[in-house]
Amino acid sequence: MAPRISWVLVPLAIAASLAWFAGDVHSPKTIPSSIDLLTLTARDVAELLNNQTFTSLQVTQEYLRRIDLDDRSGLGLHTMLEVTPRAIALHIASERDQERRKGIIRSPLHGVPVLLKASIIRQQRYACADSFSKG
Repeated sequence: MAPRISWVLVPLAIAASLAWFAGDVHSPKTIPSSIDLLTLTARDVAELLNNQTFTSLQVTQEYLRRIDLDDRSGLGLHTMLEVTPRAIALHIASERDQERRKGIIRSPLHGVPVLLKASIIRQQRYACADSFSKG
């Protein structure tokens, strides 16, 4: 009986391991896979937008996907106090893409998605605005 089981289990184990390693959920879906969102600076994103490597809409979709994946579900980090509703963020990104196509560039950060960290200083201590700081 052991040889029959191994003939069934080996292909299943191979298929499962291929699916596990091939399906990295953190691989970009809307931008080139060679781009690592975690290491990009705002300047990098602006340059990639200028070079037409991706659009504001694409990079915004990717950042929102990663926020959903790691912050809201998955890892469940819950570090974002508030995220612009998806429809509004994508609409704004689409407008910036239309402006870019017309040659209208408002600033060096035109079309770059922005994340603001809510910070305060209390008695010379930095603290996140949603955390308790003893002072």
